[in-house]
Amino acid sequence: MAWDISRGDSTIVIAVLDTGLDVTHPDVNGKNTYTGYDFINGDFGIQDDQGHGTNVAGIAAASTNNGLGVAGACWNCQIMPVKVCDADGNCLSSVVQNGIYWAVDHGANVINMSLAGATSGFGAILWQDAIDYAYNDGVVVAAAAGNNNEDLDVAYSSYPAQANHVIAVGATNEYDLRCDTSYFTCLWWWPNPGSGHGSSLDVMAPGVLSLWSTDLMGSLGYSTGDYSTDFGGTSAATAFVSGLAGLILSVNPSLSPDQVENIIEQSAVDLGVAGRDNFFGYGRIDAYAAVSAARCYALTIVPTTGGTVSVTPPNCAGGKYLAGTWVQATANPSPGYTFWYWTGLPINDNNPTIFQMNSDGYLAAHFQTASANSSPYTPSNPLPPNGATNVSTGATLNWTGGDPDAGDTVTYDVYMGSSSTNLILVSSNQGAISYNPGPMSPGTTYYWQVLARDNHGATSTGPIWYFTTAGSGNDTTPPTASWVSPSNGQTITSQTVRLQANASDNSSGVNRVAFSAKWGGTWRGLATDYSALYIYDWDLCGSGVPDGDIELGLEAWDNAGNHYVYSEHFTNYHITKSYNSWHMGARNQLRRLWCYPLRASELRWRMPSRQPPGIFSSFP
Repeated sequence: MAWDISRGDSTIVIAVLDTGLDVTHPDVNGKNTYTGYDFINGDFGIQDDQGHGTNVAGIAAASTNNGLGVAGACWNCQIMPVKVCDADGNCLSSVVQNGIYWAVDHGANVINMSLAGATSGFGAILWQDAIDYAYNDGVVVAAAAGNNNEDLDVAYSSYPAQANHVIAVGATNEYDLRCDTSYFTCLWWWPNPGSGHGSSLDVMAPGVLSLWSTDLMGSLGYSTGDYSTDFGGTSAATAFVSGLAGLILSVNPSLSPDQVENIIEQSAVDLGVAGRDNFFGYGRIDAYAAVSAARCYALTIVPTTGGTVSVTPPNCAGGKYLAGTWVQATANPSPGYTFWYWTGLPINDNNPTIFQMNSDGYLAAHFQTASANSSPYTPSNPLPPNGATNVSTGATLNWTGGDPDAGDTVTYDVYMGSSSTNLILVSSNQGAISYNPGPMSPGTTYYWQVLARDNHGATSTGPIWYFTTAGSGNDTTPPTASWVSPSNGQTITSQTVRLQANASDNSSGVNRVAFSAKWGGTWRGLATDYSALYIYDWDLCGSGVPDGDIELGLEAWDNAGNHYVYSEHFTNYHITKSYNSWHMGARNQLRRLWCYPLRASELRWRMPSRQPPGIFSSFP
């Protein structure tokens, strides 16, 4: 549990802005900082005459392990009682705001406001000014979302919970159900019950109306004894969050209000719809997870011969790292040395390497003399060749590489740019000796360079190469294409027909040709040819072509991306599939003839009355 990590620290002060504190109660009187103030009576008395403040203070930080009553969330935290509500539980906004300023000026680390109410636009400004004063001084502020089903998305409906820099707290029961309009969920008996909800809601905490806490001594408070057994609501839930904030700051007092809130939210148990939602916020607080996330861990860098190590700067006091922090470590070899491997927290031998801080640990970089390792081969033999022209805009870059040392692995960084002095890293740490830059502009000169790096950190850099793509930069004219075969009226006597086309372009050059066919009302892509032969041998039988008319489509693209569409028509294709014929093959095996021409196929062509533009564009 969280108390195995921390039970709080007496230097952490939780200011409870409420009805005061029963200074005679043995479970809380020893926690009083005596720095509070009574804004109702204008003195330092701060004696609770209603009971609400004493109940809230007990949940947040009652004395524990003293053989009495109840345990507070933050055992050792101190309580600063600031009386801002009268004996009837009424709290004026201006008085509460003055209480915030007082608590900040007198050393509070956490401010608890188990109260809620509507305000005006101007009132909201005054609330925000007071809370910003606390926030800028590093004070964590928690406030109740309200017990009357408040909609926190209605402007000014529930302050201070709706203000910025406030942890707005809702209530759940012991089964992680939101306290709602049903009495049986949380035993809330008053009219229109329900935990406040909306986009301002941050987290949930226990608020069922059966919680034990410190009460006014005797029979003057919520019960007839010194302890109440039916306290609850978002007032109690807020006190739990304030106590948790005290534990977090006890573990790591250097945390900012934002960091404390983030730890509480990100460690919460998700409830309701997955992720944050308007009825549960980030979920119900998890004290152990939150306190664990607040811990700081030390990273010891062990010095070694041959270089130094640089790491991400620490983000905790004492040069430590907050739990879960990702740390990047870089080995810096001295002249004559190369990086070899890591020991300690890193989980791989990359340089730089990244690892997460979830415990104390050490880090050591090991280096070896440069003579013990050969550099990788310098990248060479570029394709396209250096200085090449008329290169396809879809070309892939290739080179040769490797390493003379057996067992070494090599990765490559590829740089490209519009000039030899403006090269940009486009691919890093890739194992392949090729790189596809994607579609390039026609008529453009590209410069490129490859850096090779072995697993010891040794590098070799190839020369700067260049090539020019085909075409001109303003080519807007599509290529032309025409059918070579089959010809109009041709009769096909086999189950395979050769489709062949011619294609040409006026500027950037033909990039590819695609063949398509339509039967049964559906266009089907058959093949795309980049070879400049523009040939496709079509297995009519294997394609499942039925009897009837078939329309062929021909498309062409140039290297500038211009597109051409052409189609023709052929009719009376008659190949019948026989599913009942058997044939005795070699070794007396029966083979079924799935497609057997019972008569000659007739394939006739005629030009269509018009060509359907763009119908083949899904088959590049």
